[in-house]
Amino acid sequence: MAYVTQNFTYEHHAFMAFAFCCTCTILLYRDMTDVGTTAVVLWLGMCAAIAFTLVAGFTHWNWEYFEVPEIKNTPVLIWSLGNAARFGIYDFTGYYDVNFIGKEVKDPERTIPLAGVSTCIIVCIVYFLTYLSVMAFLPWDPAEGGYVALVQGEGNAAAYIMSTFCEKMIGRNFAIFFTFVVIYCIYGSCFSLMLGFAQIPYAASKAGMFLEMFGHEHPTKGFADYSLLFMGLFSCIFCFLDLGVVIEGMMTTNIVAMFLANSLSLVYHRWQHPDFDRPYEMPLYPLPVIIQVAMFSFIFLTSDNWIISGGTPLLELGLAFLFLGSLLFLLRSKKYNEWPFDSKHVRFDNCIMLERSTTYCSIDTEESSKKETDSSPESDEIAKAKKKLKGVAGMELQESGSLSIEKTSEKKHSSSSSYELSE
Repeated sequence: MAYVTQNFTYEHHAFMAFAFCCTCTILLYRDMTDVGTTAVVLWLGMCAAIAFTLVAGFTHWNWEYFEVPEIKNTPVLIWSLGNAARFGIYDFTGYYDVNFIGKEVKDPERTIPLAGVSTCIIVCIVYFLTYLSVMAFLPWDPAEGGYVALVQGEGNAAAYIMSTFCEKMIGRNFAIFFTFVVIYCIYGSCFSLMLGFAQIPYAASKAGMFLEMFGHEHPTKGFADYSLLFMGLFSCIFCFLDLGVVIEGMMTTNIVAMFLANSLSLVYHRWQHPDFDRPYEMPLYPLPVIIQVAMFSFIFLTSDNWIISGGTPLLELGLAFLFLGSLLFLLRSKKYNEWPFDSKHVRFDNCIMLERSTTYCSIDTEESSKKETDSSPESDEIAKAKKKLKGVAGMELQESGSLSIEKTSEKKHSSSSSYELSE
């Protein structure tokens, strides 16, 4: 938007982002069917913008713009690739949003893997072709006024490279029009991201792993209203921070808390529970996990840090966020006597959590008693003794029940006889 208004101030950028987040929250505060219709409309506009970019770029191809200078410091280049990859990962975020709204998906066992894998492949192809089309038309060399000079400058000109692309090809008036098209696409990205991330506190609350208030649903439309408002509010607050730091910080945290954690937890789960039924299969397992862990570990280690490079402490903040999340999880588990603090005898301080905690503890108690019985050398004798005691107790209950029934029937008979005598 700065290309149109020529306003490059902090307030301009912050309040534009604030308006985006507010309107996204309002549009999402509706029934999921209406939200799906809005998402399709935004998606169609994005497809039109991509189609124009590809056609325009590939019809104005310049091979000389792909000539690169001599690389004198290869280690620095490799290290910088990890730094740049965080922005690429940010551009890809959203292909897994279908996992966040699994409750709303029809035939999830088929739809979720198909949507995730196919979207990732399509976005990868479109992303690569879009960059090629821009690079084929715009020179990169700063000596020739290329876009590298825009990145090296202190202004925000690199943020509207597509506007520069259209202005050089057609003219400023069309570039202004296409700037609004790009804004439309960015809005669609914000819309889908907030749609997906707003489901995380809600799903965690429903699973008993987060504050119960976030499990609240709209009384008439049934969507996760409190969770959506929470994400919308904090998104609006973060609009007033530096966008580059927010994106890099968010991706550094996601790499640790989502991508790496998911990969390692998958391996751990399959190792601990090899006989569980799994509706989803990973081809060539564990090769994809190894590649993912290696790749995201490299990207995480190349994050800006204060201890080594003296830069923005993104690496330290990512580790601190992981530590804080783990600490809060352990404190909560300790309070409700869940893993790893589960025990047989539990005292409940919160009546609201009584039913859920009782269910969990009964399951844990049964499993722990089974493990203890199986691990004992006298397990067969103990099992037989317990079975015999249960049988005796059952017979005593049946006898006491029959005696009480007989006494009750005798009382009824005597009362009916007295009633007849009185008549």
